[in-house]
Amino acid sequence: MWNEPEHFLHFTRGERNACLMLLAMALVLFVASYAYVFFIPVEKVSPVIADKLASDFMVEYEQSTKVIEDNDTTENGYNPYRSLDDKRKAFKKNIPTPDYFNFDPNLIGSAEWVQLGFSQKQAEVIERYKAKGGKFYKPEDLKKMFVVSEKDYERLAPYIVIQKRDYPKSTFKKDTLRFAKVFYPIDINTADSSLFERLRGIGPSLARRIINYRNRLGGFVSVEQISEVWGLPDSTYQSLRSKMEVTGVKVTQLNINTADMETMRKHPYINYSLARIIYNYRQQHGLYADIADVKKLVPVTDSIYQKLSPYITVQ
Repeated sequence: MWNEPEHFLHFTRGERNACLMLLAMALVLFVASYAYVFFIPVEKVSPVIADKLASDFMVEYEQSTKVIEDNDTTENGYNPYRSLDDKRKAFKKNIPTPDYFNFDPNLIGSAEWVQLGFSQKQAEVIERYKAKGGKFYKPEDLKKMFVVSEKDYERLAPYIVIQKRDYPKSTFKKDTLRFAKVFYPIDINTADSSLFERLRGIGPSLARRIINYRNRLGGFVSVEQISEVWGLPDSTYQSLRSKMEVTGVKVTQLNINTADMETMRKHPYINYSLARIIYNYRQQHGLYADIADVKKLVPVTDSIYQKLSPYITVQ
């Protein structure tokens, strides 16, 4: 006769004791996994090693966040919640090698700021400040611009030449000056930006470029040199040439017997290659006896000499 099997959940005394023992061992292992750290001896680290570990961590952190910093900018080029140094870094991208020259920050435009080693965005910020009526009355005023760092100011300070002028103190005087009668032709060596702006076709930026080019040359010797100003259309020049003149020519001359290459190459008529040739010839053959000696140099053609001769001397 078939016997009914025992119930499958029924445990003997020995099996129950084994289960309890397994539960107790599992509980001990669980508690031990959290408690063992309190019994491990702490390894002492020297201050030198600790500093190195901290330094290595900061390097890795800066490298990991560099991409975020470079892209953490608004469409205007900076995030107002970032530090001042970070704002300047955001503006200082793709900056060309500076080409220094004496300048008045009130008169130069964006192209000249870029030439002085600023990015296009930095130049636009400065020009927007000027367009809203901002002026620089002394060289130190340039440091008020947040895009100009202390290092930028230090490298530019020797070249800042702010022209002294009496600004009208009332609206009436400004309007009177603006609509005052102008007698033509004007002397392009003494005219200021406001007088150039009275000429049809010349705005504030173009007037600043003319004055900046005049300063770099050392003065104009002929009206035709106005046509060399960058951004001046030939049609505008042709329509205005009769309203301009050069009187009492007195230009600043460059002594080619004492000037170094860096000084010579800043002149609009002397590029780096010609400056090096003039300098090397002087080093090999001694001082120039006459300015006509530069015609012995291979690159100096008759046309180049005619343009350059008023601006060089051998004193």
